[in-house]
Amino acid sequence: MPEYDEFAETYQRWSGKQTPYSVIEAFTFLQVLGSVEGLNVLDLAAGEGRTSRMLIELGAASVLGADVSLEMVRRASEQIAQASGVSQSGRTGTLQDLSYIQLDASDDKFQLDAPVDVVTAMYLFHYASSEGELGMMANLIARNLKPGGRLVTYTLSPDYDFGRAQPLLMERCGFDYSVVSGPHCALLIGGNKVDIWQWSREAHETSLRKAGFTDIQWHPLQSPDMPDVKTAMGFYLDNPSCIVLSARLPS
Repeated sequence: MPEYDEFAETYQRWSGKQTPYSVIEAFTFLQVLGSVEGLNVLDLAAGEGRTSRMLIELGAASVLGADVSLEMVRRASEQIAQASGVSQSGRTGTLQDLSYIQLDASDDKFQLDAPVDVVTAMYLFHYASSEGELGMMANLIARNLKPGGRLVTYTLSPDYDFGRAQPLLMERCGFDYSVVSGPHCALLIGGNKVDIWQWSREAHETSLRKAGFTDIQWHPLQSPDMPDVKTAMGFYLDNPSCIVLSARLPS
């Protein structure tokens, strides 16, 4: 979103903090994603690159990070050196493994030279301002995946109750929400506001199926076996604003 050009530094500080929320976020996402060892990945809504760098550290053969915000792409590129070194899987990351481009994820013409094994996205679909745009995002993802390739995205939960107050949300997670009208809401983070939309499960699944996806699954958030995290985030796990969504193209 263009808004991130204006408060990229604030967002980068937020995303760089290790908090009980970020532990649950990463734990659930990686549980669903599974091994990326030796895989080629397109990471949409890459922001300042935290997920892209993590995927390289976990042994991905290559990661192309893409974000609509030019400032986020610039910041991600500045941190690319952090991808060097020995990964958790024992392979050595190189600067050639990781790169970034500016891209609107609803671009109806974007096509990679070669399709990838996996498309990941931390926070993408809720930036679609219409169901038509949601479908365009699904089409771009499908167009750039190999047969049998997977999509794994961490996204806004269709089941989240915006009308249920969560006074600890800003304190424990560093963000909050407000309702604008209908599915149109606002994400409040670091004193800034970004437009988001809460689409139904049916809208998500229809868009994905039309793009050719099967095996569409919703995965609830999970906490690792860490008592401090479970205690701090119990209120959130009872009414989580996010969820992980996965899908696969037929082989």
